[in-house]
Formats: sequence, C-alpha cells, structure tokens
Amino acid sequence: MYLYQENIADIQNQIENTSEISLLNYFNDDFYNEVSDALERNELKWKFVGPPNRCHYEILDETSKLEPLQKLLEIFHSEVILRLLKSYTDLELAPKTQYEIQRWSAGCYSLFSDSNTVGEPELELIMYFGCEKVVGGKIQYVDREEEVQSALVTLEHDNNTLNIIYTDTDRINNYVNKYTQKPFYVLLCKYNENSIK
Repeated sequence: MYLYQENIADIQNQIENTSEISLLNYFNDDFYNEVSDALERNELKWKFVGPPNRCHYEILDETSKLEPLQKLLEIFHSEVILRLLKSYTDLELAPKTQYEIQRWSAGCYSLFSDSNTVGEPELELIMYFGCEKVVGGKIQYVDREEEVQSALVTLEHDNNTLNIIYTDTDRINNYVNKYTQKPFYVLLCKYNENSIK
C-alpha cells in the first residue's frame, strides 16, 4: 500500500509539512507476528544501557541472531529501503545505518543529560512490537529549551506502525510505569544525509 505512487506523494507531502508521519500496518501480519514472537524468545541475550542519570533500558546483544530479526535488520539496511525513504522524504541518505532493538519494561526510561548532544538532522525510523496495556514509556521529541509538555512529536504505542521522523531535537522516553505488566520492544534506526551528492 505504501509503495503506490499516490500514497508516496501523500507521505512526502506530510513529511515536508510536519517532519514526521506514522504508517499503520506497515508489514504484513505474518511477518510482523514472526518478529514479535522472536523478540520474546528466552534464548535472546539483552544488556542494560546507561548511565542511570541518562537512561535505563535493554538492547539486544548483537550475538543474538534469530532469523526473523536478521531479516528485519536486513530490510532496514537494504538499498531498497534507502530508495523508498528517498521517495518518502526526498533525502539522499548515506548507506550506513545505526540501529538498536530495545526492550522496555517497568522502571525503564531515557532522559536529558549533559551528554545529550543535538547535531545534524537525522531521519529516524521507529517501530513498536508487543505493546499491550503499556503505561508510560512514550517516545517524545523535545526542544531542550521548551517544556516536555510541549513535545514537538509524541509517538503512540501502536504495533506494526512505522514512525518516520526527520529531527534535529532531543528524543526522550517517559518512565515506564509499574502497571506495565510485560515488556515491549522498539526498533530504532537512524539515517544521516549523504554528504557526497
């Protein structure tokens, strides 16, 4: 659906006007459910990131290589996705992708700290997996000079929604409340514009 020219034109128009868009039901259900199931497998290795004055959540250890997760990462590292993102955003993106597969549970957060730096604008792709009755933990893009309540963009916990954000601001994750009973997962991919055009 998001490959049709008329949809691409609408996507490009919204990103041009608001610097973000959320594309619902991005993957077919079978693939999305396969990835969601793989993320809950016990054999995966996770490690906490910090320091505690800045963030507290888990990321997937790169030695954990279940096939559906490898396929997911290959999609977001591919030439095809770079061409598709160019059609969505009109940006020439460098082929290098930074990514994290994150696990969030009660007590997790990410905050501002002195080590947060805002540099060149980036294109960020964010997708949620396994979000059921999540309390807190929303991702917000915030101008450091403004109040958090005045977030420029707030992402809802919508499964199988590809969020595309072109940003040069800070990203924070609200504290995940104790009433969140099971972990949820976030794929975060970052792309920079190609300096050689």
